[in-house]
Amino acid sequence: MKRANGTGTIYKRTDYKRRRRPWVAVINAGKDPVTLKRKKRVLGSFETAKEAQAALDTYNCVPKKFEASQTTVADIWKEVVNQKNSGAKHLGISYAQYWKNHASAIGKMPISEVRTMHMQQVIDSSGVNPTSQRTILSIFRWIFNYALANDLVNKDYSAFIKPDPLRKSEMHRPYTTDELRALWRNSGNELVKILLIQIYTGMRKTELCSMKLEDVHLKERYMIGGVKTEAGKNRTIPIADCILPFVQHFYTISKFSRCPYLIMPDKKRHINSWNGVVNLREVVIRVMKELNLSDHRTHDARHTFVTMASNYHLDETTVKRIVGHSRGNNVTQDVYTHKQILQLQAAVNSLPYGPTMYLSPEEKEMESGSHVVAT
Repeated sequence: MKRANGTGTIYKRTDYKRRRRPWVAVINAGKDPVTLKRKKRVLGSFETAKEAQAALDTYNCVPKKFEASQTTVADIWKEVVNQKNSGAKHLGISYAQYWKNHASAIGKMPISEVRTMHMQQVIDSSGVNPTSQRTILSIFRWIFNYALANDLVNKDYSAFIKPDPLRKSEMHRPYTTDELRALWRNSGNELVKILLIQIYTGMRKTELCSMKLEDVHLKERYMIGGVKTEAGKNRTIPIADCILPFVQHFYTISKFSRCPYLIMPDKKRHINSWNGVVNLREVVIRVMKELNLSDHRTHDARHTFVTMASNYHLDETTVKRIVGHSRGNNVTQDVYTHKQILQLQAAVNSLPYGPTMYLSPEEKEMESGSHVVAT
């Protein structure tokens, strides 16, 4: 029976090739505004005429539903990226890299056809460590969250993915005494200045990169920033005297250039950007290579601050306030008074610094020979 006008058509390919899906479903896509010729769009190829007919019927009954079934994983990822970058926060460069190198392997698949086994295969064949596997997993979870929210799928198959278990050896490690001394010896280097600011504030990568100039108070020697947790958001971050000149340096440059961030990306100064903010990962890689130091992650600076604070017996509650860790029920006052800010500044000023510093007082005692036992 002839189909009604405008409802599409089906036909069988006549090229005499042995095709697994010879039947084609085509819909009317309007007219070309220049040539006025009718445009057509192929819905897909099918094994039987009945399947092609069903595809047309589905499209004509619920066009949006059929188009949703053709939405690919890559299409959704673009929308996720746009959402993540729409506010003050920006999606980290690592996610773009893991999408490009790994998750995009199923980018052309319609989201309606993606199952756990497809995503699990991507992770299993990625060849990356368990921590990095979890970054890929986060990408898939965001994609399925978006798909569920927009009725593109009925089930979250990303919930069943199993990355390799984390191993203790892959935990973040602090900079060593020798590495810290090397950084201080080269503190004239702008990239080294950035790392020292992160080390002596304990800020997360995102917190430092997105620090707004308006939230830096040089005279009072503190900054307002923080992300991720309720305890970490909008907290007071003291500026130690040893890094104050570094903060002033970047503040002046950004102020003069009208950059909204404390650290202004500038390719001429080898400070590359990602989504408008400094690419801290590239900074770490470049510094480690130039100073011939072992490789470090961006989070290692924050880990160094906590380790150094513990080694020098700083008050635990004070350290938690500085880095934005949950303080439980021990601290009930969240408004910082002038006295509290001075206490935070005193804490960071008590930490060692300079070319002769030690990560822990025990190292200094051992080097001085006070722990040598006579034999």
